[in-house]
Amino acid sequence: RNLPVVALLALLGVANLVTHLEAAGGLASSDLGHRLGIATMVTLIGLIGGRVVQEYLHQSPYRLLKE
Repeated sequence: RNLPVVALLALLGVANLVTHLEAAGGLASSDLGHRLGIATMVTLIGLIGGRVVQEYLHQSPYRLLKE
């Protein structure tokens, strides 16, 4: 269940490495590290937020009204 979060954290580390390589002049691309980091953070927020909202709605007292 937590494997996608671990994979996204590893991808965030790769984005950090790419950013440092770009700053040192090792890579020629302009903002690949920053874009990868932002996309990874947005995906993490969506993944974790989706789990929290789903669990909240599952345990919500309002679900009793639907039954």
